[in-house]
Amino acid sequence: MDIDIPVNYDFSSSASQAFGNNLKLVDSSPLRYALFSGTVNQDISIDLTDVLLVYNEAISFTTGYVNTDVTGENVTDLTDLLITYNNSTMFISVITP
Repeated sequence: MDIDIPVNYDFSSSASQAFGNNLKLVDSSPLRYALFSGTVNQDISIDLTDVLLVYNEAISFTTGYVNTDVTGENVTDLTDLLITYNNSTMFISVITP
């Protein structure tokens, strides 16, 4: 039996749209929230390990669909490094039930 499950969900309208209110306000007019990015090794926290992984890929301008491209623009560069570094200094981690 197939059940239709909606695949679209709007995280951008409120911090409470994600479990644990783990969203960041990125624009106040119009009101928009965004998900944190930067845990490139998928270990639930953004830390120095992630920063080093992004740095190593950024100095060689790695291209393609890779974990270190946190902006999703198909190239790992200084922008990805800055996002990962800034989130690591705030000790961002996954919030789970």
